Amino acid sequence: MESPADLRVADLLDAERGEWCEEKIELHLSNEDANLVRQIPLSSRLPADVRYWWPTSDGVYTTKSGYWMGRIGHLRGWVTMFGGEAGDLWKRVWSLGGPPNLSHFVWRACVGALATRERLFKRHIIQDGWCGQCNNAFETIPHAIFWCPMVQKVWDQVPFKTELLEAPQESFMSIFQWMVQKTYRNSVVFDNPWRNMEEGAAGFVRMVEEYKKYAAAAFCPPRAPSQVSTRGEWRAPHTGVVRINTDAEVREGRGVGLGVALRNERGQLLGVCVRRIAGTFRPELAEAWAASFGVEMARRLKYARVELECDAINVVKDVISRKVRKGTRDLHIEDIIHLSEPFISFEMFHIRRNGNTVAHLAARLEPVNGVEQIFVNSFPQGIQTLAKLDT
Repeated sequence: MESPADLRVADLLDAERGEWCEEKIELHLSNEDANLVRQIPLSSRLPADVRYWWPTSDGVYTTKSGYWMGRIGHLRGWVTMFGGEAGDLWKRVWSLGGPPNLSHFVWRACVGALATRERLFKRHIIQDGWCGQCNNAFETIPHAIFWCPMVQKVWDQVPFKTELLEAPQESFMSIFQWMVQKTYRNSVVFDNPWRNMEEGAAGFVRMVEEYKKYAAAAFCPPRAPSQVSTRGEWRAPHTGVVRINTDAEVREGRGVGLGVALRNERGQLLGVCVRRIAGTFRPELAEAWAASFGVEMARRLKYARVELECDAINVVKDVISRKVRKGTRDLHIEDIIHLSEPFISFEMFHIRRNGNTVAHLAARLEPVNGVEQIFVNSFPQGIQTLAKLDT
């Protein structure tokens, strides 16, 4: 393997195709580095480089993403708190459905971040860690929330009292996981013991339900009419218009397949294209890439009146609204907008998956050369069959 000291990123590009040059990547980079490079998407236009923040989908830095980026600098903390075996647990915690403070409280209890007397004692902030209410045990998080006699009266009112008593008691997380596995999704906010325990338990349930209604009204304003037209099945375009359908297939070990099908007003196939890209990409990025590949094919085949259909509604929305940000997917959104400008007419629509079967099958084809194949005069039998079913 040769790797000159003055090697630049530009040296690894195929400038004519706007893609990584596989021969150069394999020549100059190790297998590990080559695989990482392949996962960097490129625009066929090779636009000027810009800075973007990769942890967010739009490429724009946020304080929240910066905070979590700092957290995942410690792999153990990331796996413990957000991934690994506890990944499903965190999804449950952050989707409890009550006030945001409720999820935050449960999360802090799970990771041991509540200032109980036991924790303060271990940090040498107070002289002892005994519970100030019952004085019978250390005030751990499970004790303060579940087992202290002052709060057990509350738990006596819940329908899952028996299961709670059967739960492992070493930590709040183990208790919460146990209850999740038992399919109970009840949550508890504890401040001071209610004088009337039955009314308190019922009041909490009402509070959560009332918050849901309030949040729906306050945070979910009526949606503006969508500019996106969704089609349930494939229908032939108007006379003189070429319909392009695109789809992407992401399969582990095979990279990404981009499929394009072009048809006329009679439903006849004009072209079928497939491109195979090495690397692993998120489905939403692959779908945007497939759509830009479809527009590129229409340009190559010199069509002037074009309709584009794909089953990724967010791609359609961003193209119609011309909403281009700084994320990796936006490279291809911008490609679609730029490449479609010379057309006499261009429209884009969302189509449901069952109306996009020809492009879906095209994305699964294997190019003869392993990279790209265009069918114009003859088409694979399966593609022809699906196209006839559409008409």
